[in-house]
Amino acid sequence: MADALEATVQEGTPGQDVFEVDAAEASETLEAATLIRGFEDGIDIIEISGAGPQDVVVADAGALGGAAGDTALALADSGAILAVVADVPASNIDGNDLIFA
Repeated sequence: MADALEATVQEGTPGQDVFEVDAAEASETLEAATLIRGFEDGIDIIEISGAGPQDVVVADAGALGGAAGDTALALADSGAILAVVADVPASNIDGNDLIFA
């Protein structure tokens, strides 16, 4: 697990974006996890490598001590945080938004 002092930030652009997240870089804290900004539900995709659909939990970041209205993507077995999707509620993230490599 990575625990960088500063999170990696991935910024979306107009049109379809593919945000890449690696399970090997999961963090123990929301603050050190990859931050995804500008995610557009139904347009953008989050590609997760090193984990399968059964390994990932989509959670309300506010319930984990983060900002209300953000989504946390976490590993089911360890709770390590793969990414935080800013300004997108967890209820908007589903299997259509995630692909696994």
